[in-house]
Amino acid sequence: MAGIITKRAVPRRAFLRGAGVAIALPWLDAMAPALAAAPATGPVRLGFFYVPNGMAMSAWRVAGDGPCSVLSPTLAPLEPLRDRLTIVSGLAQSAAQRTDGIGPHARAAAAWLSGMPLMTTEGGFLQGAVTADQVAAKALGRETPVASLALAADAADPREFQRRTPNAASRTISWRGPDDPQPMASDPREVFEQLFGMDPAVDVSGPGGDRSLLDGLLGRVRSLEKKLGAKDRASLDDYLTALRGVEQGLSPAARRREAARSDATGPAPAPAEDPDDHTAQLLDLLYLAYRADLTRVATFMFAHEGSDRLFGEGPDRVAHHEVSHHAGDPERLRRLAAVNHHHVSLFARFCERLRATPDGDATLLDRAVFLYGAGLSDSDRHSTQDLPLVVMGGGNGALDGNRHVRFRPAAEEPMANLLLALLAKGDAPAGRLGDSTGVLAGI
Repeated sequence: MAGIITKRAVPRRAFLRGAGVAIALPWLDAMAPALAAAPATGPVRLGFFYVPNGMAMSAWRVAGDGPCSVLSPTLAPLEPLRDRLTIVSGLAQSAAQRTDGIGPHARAAAAWLSGMPLMTTEGGFLQGAVTADQVAAKALGRETPVASLALAADAADPREFQRRTPNAASRTISWRGPDDPQPMASDPREVFEQLFGMDPAVDVSGPGGDRSLLDGLLGRVRSLEKKLGAKDRASLDDYLTALRGVEQGLSPAARRREAARSDATGPAPAPAEDPDDHTAQLLDLLYLAYRADLTRVATFMFAHEGSDRLFGEGPDRVAHHEVSHHAGDPERLRRLAAVNHHHVSLFARFCERLRATPDGDATLLDRAVFLYGAGLSDSDRHSTQDLPLVVMGGGNGALDGNRHVRFRPAAEEPMANLLLALLAKGDAPAGRLGDSTGVLAGI
């Protein structure tokens, strides 16, 4: 164990350590001094969740403003989370329209969290701007083992990021600086190793691939459990069970692919055969990272901009980007709305899991400041006006839910103003970001 366990508390940064692994602990009541009069509190978790190719806006839009009486068909999966949901309408990301010669999908992804246009240098490289998540990582990253976590359900070739090509710009929403787009990790095994300090040389798979790195930590777990109350023991068991489940999801076949994959200069590993299983693995890892306070800042792309991932079955099977160019056809709009609804459903399940997880005197969702949405609205026109955006979470009491905050699209209120508001509520205030004109009111 790192840290000293006293009669009064378990250190917040306690770890279970074994050969080649370091398992951070989740929040336990024992981490608050036993004699403290005030309830335990925890840090805000910031997250930015991106979906590509715009929306079927007629199925996304919510009528009226103020309290949400009825959610739209696309947002219906968020109904159980209504009290933590703020729908924001009417904001624009005009920066994504201010560059010629670069495709609209790359421009939309690059501007979403920066409020700045994607540019081309004299050398032919693309140049972006620092994004909101990296502003937050600079302020909060010193408090956690991982300053920020960037995840994507689509794999990318790392060489694209070295050359800063349009493909790279469409496969990330995180820029550490004008010349530094951040590759989004898509390999669950790689993310697992990053979060839990696992030495790749340590073989924990066993002959049948069913052993766990936790098997070598059972003695330490039992020793710790003797010092915990019943509630903390249950919480620790739930966390370790979730971690074991994620690890076992990294199948022997996936481990063989990991061992055989190319180095960082070669092609990225292929995602899981079932895209939803792959996405679920990455969301499970993000859940564990938030729960153990391994990071407080994350970005997540459900797919890259321009993605033509297939959705549906039989005659309803569609390629996402293709169907996003609907030309107003009702049938294509219906199919696009089904894809949009599917992505919201994945996000809703993730948030419901956070709501069910205690964190001190609240839940992980009570701590969250999340933004979910797209860099395009009407996908057929590649519009960056009236963007589809929702804010989720309680922000440690800084966010009210069950609201629709609507701005006039004609006013072209910059989305960057919303980003400033979310950074402030996420304990990472910034004076300016991109084309911001001030902190957005009403959030």
